[in-house]
Amino acid sequence: MSENIILKEYYKKFDEFPYLLMTQSYEDDDYQFLMASAINRETPLTPKEIAKYFNNNYDLVENDVNENFDPDQEDDYE
Repeated sequence: MSENIILKEYYKKFDEFPYLLMTQSYEDDDYQFLMASAINRETPLTPKEIAKYFNNNYDLVENDVNENFDPDQEDDYE
């Protein structure tokens, strides 16, 4: 999917991206599920929650997002 709607909604709701595992991407089904769950419950994902979901088998990294990110701009996700 070239346009990640769930990621856009997550960013709009929480004004941040969730921590991203080094071996995953926001387009992966697991991250789509985690972000949708966080949006529905209205609380952002925590690094601990993400690690637990993946059975602590991955390293968490902080997302280095461009400060000029605009969640309303279509091409930010390509």
